[in-house]
Amino acid sequence: MKKILLLSLLVTLHPYLAPAVVTPPALATAISNAVQGDVIGLYGINPAYLTSIPMTTNSWTGGYLMLSDSPESPTAPAMLYKDANLPATDTNANRIFAYHVNNRSSGYMRFSVLLKNNGTSSGTLTVQKTGVSGPSTSYAYVGKVAFNRWLTSTASNSVTVAPGQVVRLDMSFDTINVAIGYLLHGIWDYTFTQPHTIMICALNTTDNPVTVGPTLAVAARDSHTRGTFAYSDKTYDTDPSYVLDTANGMLAIDIAGGGNDVNVEGVDNAVTPPTSETDYGNYGVLYHSHLATVCSDGRNQAFLFNPRGGSWGGAIWMMSGGILPGGKFLIPSSTVMVNTSTNAAVAGRYNTGTTGATVWFQFMPTGGSSLPLKVLAVPH
Repeated sequence: MKKILLLSLLVTLHPYLAPAVVTPPALATAISNAVQGDVIGLYGINPAYLTSIPMTTNSWTGGYLMLSDSPESPTAPAMLYKDANLPATDTNANRIFAYHVNNRSSGYMRFSVLLKNNGTSSGTLTVQKTGVSGPSTSYAYVGKVAFNRWLTSTASNSVTVAPGQVVRLDMSFDTINVAIGYLLHGIWDYTFTQPHTIMICALNTTDNPVTVGPTLAVAARDSHTRGTFAYSDKTYDTDPSYVLDTANGMLAIDIAGGGNDVNVEGVDNAVTPPTSETDYGNYGVLYHSHLATVCSDGRNQAFLFNPRGGSWGGAIWMMSGGILPGGKFLIPSSTVMVNTSTNAAVAGRYNTGTTGATVWFQFMPTGGSSLPLKVLAVPH
C-alpha cells in the first residue's frame, strides 16, 4: 500500500471562533457543474489551513480486522500472515484485507486465505461480503475496485467445518494465477462459530492450498503493515453538540488517519512474541459517518474528498436524496486517482434547509492510495 504523509502540526481553531473561509466563485461554479465522482480544482484554497470540525474519533465497532500486507511482495511461497488464536464469532463479522504482489524471480504465484477449526465441535463458516480485484499492475485501480465490489456485495455462503479441518475461504480467489509484478487483492467479511486460525499464504500454482499452506514458514515482514486489529468498523460522526452550517464557510473533516482521526491498534500474531502494530491510515476499516448539517443561509453544502498524502482513489456509499444521486460509486469516477492536493473529488451535494438534517456516508481507506484525506464541506 502507499505512504502516509505526516502533516506538519497546525493550530486548529474551534469552528465557532475561526473566521469563515469564503468559497471562491470559480469553485462554487465548478461544484454546481460537476456530477458525483468528478475531479475539480480548488481555485487557490489550501485545505491544510481550513478549520477541522469536531468529530467523534474513538467509537470503534465490528469484529477483528486481519490485514495482510507485509511482506507486500513475496519472492517465494510462504505464510504471509497467521493468527491462531481467534475466538468464535456470531453476528460481529471479522474482516480480512489481503494485498499482495508476486515478486518472485520467475513464474506465476497464487495467494490463498485458509481457515482452520480449532474447536472441538463443527463450526459454520459464513462469508458475508467479498471484494476481489486483480491481478493487475494498476495497484490503485485494484484497491478501489476491490472495495467497490465488497461494498456492493450481497450474496453470502456458508459451509460446515469439522474440528481440525482446514478450508479455503474463497476458491475463486486462490485459483487465480498472478504474474510477476501483478497485484491480487481481496476483502472478506466472515463469521465462524468456533475458535479458529486464519492463514494467508503465497503458493506455487500447483500447490494444494489446504495441504501445503499450513506447512509454510512465516515470512519476514517488510516496511508495510500486517496484524490483527481490534476493530474493523468505525463510527465517525460530528460531535453531538456540533452542527455543520453553511453560514460558517468552508470547513474540513480529517479522515483516514489524519489530524484528529485516530488509527486502529493491533498486534502481529504471526510472530513470537506478538508485536504491537498500528494501522496507519486505517486501511480496511469501514467508516460510518453521520454529519449533522444545516443550510441556515440558504446555500447548498457540497462534500469533496481531498488527498493530503499523495494520489488517492476509492469508492463510497453516499446518502441518496440530495442534489446528486448518491448511492455506491467509484470516486473519482472518470479517472483512477486524484493526483494532487490542489484538486478534490465531488462526493455529494445537499440542501438540508434551515431546520437541518443528517447526511451520512460509508467509506474505506483503500490499498494503493496514499493517505490521509480531508473531506471538505463547501457552501455554494
